[in-house]
Amino acid sequence: DSGPSNAYSGLDSVVGQTTKIFLAEKEAVLMSKLSTIGGGRPMLVRPHLRASSVTVNLVSSVSGFVVPGDRVDILVTIDRMNGGSQNATTRTILQNIEVLAAGVKTEQKDQQNKPNTELQTVTLLVDPPSAERMALAMHEGKIHLTLRNPEDADTLKLASISTGEMLGTGNPAPARSTAPRTASR
Repeated sequence: DSGPSNAYSGLDSVVGQTTKIFLAEKEAVLMSKLSTIGGGRPMLVRPHLRASSVTVNLVSSVSGFVVPGDRVDILVTIDRMNGGSQNATTRTILQNIEVLAAGVKTEQKDQQNKPNTELQTVTLLVDPPSAERMALAMHEGKIHLTLRNPEDADTLKLASISTGEMLGTGNPAPARSTAPRTASR
C-alpha cells in the first residue's frame, strides 16, 4: 500500500519483461522501468539509428574507462605501403558518438590458452552510414576511441595525420572539406 501507484505488486505481472535500466535492490519496479514483452536492449536503439559494436584493446578504449552513456570520437589507423616504405595514417571518422554498452571480451585465448581480458567490445549508437564507416574501419585498420567531456558536443574539421607528417618527413595531408558525420541524438 505504501508503494507508488504505477509499481508492480507481484512477480506474475512482470514475467516476460526486461528492465530498460538498472534497478537497485528493493527498488520499486515501475511500469516505466520495464520494456514490453520481447523488448529489452533494442528499446535503447532510437529510431533511424543502429547499435554497432567494435572490438578494441584496453589501451585504445581509454584504458577501459568507456562506459554506457559516454560519448566518444572514433579514429582509425591504417597501415599502407608507399613505394616500399610503410606509412600509417590516422583519421577521425566519427565524432560525438554515444556508447550504448561496453564490456570485456573474453572469448579469445592468449598463448597460454587463458582468456584474453585485454579486449573490450564497445557498442555504439550510430546512423546507418556511420555503421558502414565503422565496419570498413575495422576491416582496414585499428580502431581507437577518445573519450569526450559530456558537455562538449562540438565536431571539428580534422585532417588525417601520417607517420611521415608526425615525424616531419612527409607532406601534410589535405584538410577535409566536410566535417565527419555524427550520429543523431
